[in-house]
Amino acid sequence: MNPLKLRIIHSIIASSIMIAIFCLVFFLRQDFSTRGWSDAFFIDGAVMVGFGLLAWVAGNGVFDMMGYGLYRAVAVFKFSDNIRYKNPDSFKEKRNENRRKTPFFFQIYLIIGGVLLLLGILFAILFMNKI
Repeated sequence: MNPLKLRIIHSIIASSIMIAIFCLVFFLRQDFSTRGWSDAFFIDGAVMVGFGLLAWVAGNGVFDMMGYGLYRAVAVFKFSDNIRYKNPDSFKEKRNENRRKTPFFFQIYLIIGGVLLLLGILFAILFMNKI
C-alpha cells in the first residue's frame, strides 16, 4: 500500500481513538469544569502516548522472539512436519521484511498524544489558578 495512504489511515484511526477516549472520560464523569477538561485530555494523551511507544517498541522487533516461541509452541501440537520457520533467524528475517513492506507509523500517535498531554497540563494550570 502507498505510504501516504497508510499515514492517512493511521491519522484517521488515531483521531477516532482520541475522540472516543476523550468523550468516554469527559461525558461519563460529567465534570464540565476545567478540572474535567484537564482529566479527559490528560488520560486521553497518556493512552495515546503509551500506544505510540508500545507500537514503536514492537516495530523495532522487541517481541519477535516471543512470537517465534509461540509459533513453535503451536507447531508442536499440529503434528506436522510442515514448519515454515525452522530457526529464529528465518522468522526474524520474515518479520523484518514484512515491516519494510507495511511500516507502522507510530509518530502520529506520539504527536497527538503529546498535544493532548500539553492540553491536559494547560487545563490543570488553569484549574489551579482559578481556585
